[in-house]
Amino acid sequence: MLTARAVHGDSSIANTSTFSASNVTQYIRDVSLRPVRHGGPSDIYMGRCSMSSGHIVKVALKVHRVAGTASAKLIRRLNREISVWQNVNHPCIHPFLGLYWGLSSSSLPAMVSPWCQNGDIMSYLAARERSGVDISSLKLDLLVNVLQGLQYLHGRNIVHADIKGANVLVSDDGVARLCDFGFSSMRAEHAPIISSDSSMKGTYRWMAPELFAHDRARHTKQSDIWASGCLFLEVQSGRVPYHTKYTDQAVIIALSNGELPIRPGNVSDPLWRLVQACCVTNPTARPSVDTVLQRMLLVRIGSGPEAGSSLSLDALSTAAVLTSVSRRVAARELLDMDEAAALLRISQNGSHAIQQRFGTTRSPVTPDPSLTALLRLCITKAWTSPVPSKSDETATLVRTAEAVMAVLVHFPAREKYLPSELQPLASLLSREDVGRRKSLISVFSSGASRF
Repeated sequence: MLTARAVHGDSSIANTSTFSASNVTQYIRDVSLRPVRHGGPSDIYMGRCSMSSGHIVKVALKVHRVAGTASAKLIRRLNREISVWQNVNHPCIHPFLGLYWGLSSSSLPAMVSPWCQNGDIMSYLAARERSGVDISSLKLDLLVNVLQGLQYLHGRNIVHADIKGANVLVSDDGVARLCDFGFSSMRAEHAPIISSDSSMKGTYRWMAPELFAHDRARHTKQSDIWASGCLFLEVQSGRVPYHTKYTDQAVIIALSNGELPIRPGNVSDPLWRLVQACCVTNPTARPSVDTVLQRMLLVRIGSGPEAGSSLSLDALSTAAVLTSVSRRVAARELLDMDEAAALLRISQNGSHAIQQRFGTTRSPVTPDPSLTALLRLCITKAWTSPVPSKSDETATLVRTAEAVMAVLVHFPAREKYLPSELQPLASLLSREDVGRRKSLISVFSSGASRF
């Protein structure tokens, strides 16, 4: 919260009543004489702000450049976009502090927000890598933050409309935060007024193909998902999407031809599968942000520290895994590669950690019912759907069974089965490893049938 400790400021050059957001001019001091950064059609100044705690914090003051006097239409639209920003509150959304008057000769105020010393996500990752830090896990952590912020926006029917690395800031405590959401649509509508060195609808390399379909095309939640897929590639590779295309025209032609961004060499199979899901030409075929976040959490788990080291299991990751398992069981489907990889990676943790996250509320030594149901499904499919040992169906069945059993073995109160019930599944497993059949029967068998 801002205090009533006035420092200085002159709001006489504009009508502050035009805008609904708080006027914090009196709490701002030491504003830089010139812009310290430029972002598309905006200039960014640095200043300091008095907070209720008595601390003075560094802030960014962002003002849109205009050619001449801003029109009433532009002011109304900017006010609407600012109103959206001031009413959102999430750890992964860059916070809005208020408006500062006096930087622009027009009627436009500067938008005040905390200064992020780490800069945007790409600058932050580059700096961390130069310092010798392994940033492979950090990249996925930051992308999870981005998707959490986007999930918050989409849940309130807010379209970001300009997702790219430059619009993801990293806070001083290392959290990725979306910024500049909604303003690209304002820039597009007022292209003749606002001087811009970027695309009127966003940035071409991150834009979904349908945005080029006609002049009145609008950004949607689905176009945000396409841009997110492009951001994944940018963050992972350190290069912009379509990096082999040297002009905007070449990018537009590629998009018109249905050409996806090239897969960089350091993008893993799981992450590439997620990019492909996001970047499908048909907007209605793209997953929701909820699904993309869930899949990104699975990618993060499966791509965690090497075997033998502890994997941090937070509540969000646990929920992503159990949601995947529950959905598969409900549909009587087996796990895909990424889901199985996540379970196998989790199984390498200590029993106590696994029981705390995947045990029932009443008894941590009893596994979540969805895990038990998944193993039952594997046993049933081994009985009722005999397939050749080298078929894709068998490979999927074996992969799923191995993953879920690797987790269930950590639970003393796991469900047990008659050896005869396990026989078909044990036979399939033993085709890869003769020791598996004996191990399966000894660990999961008892004298009481569960069927």
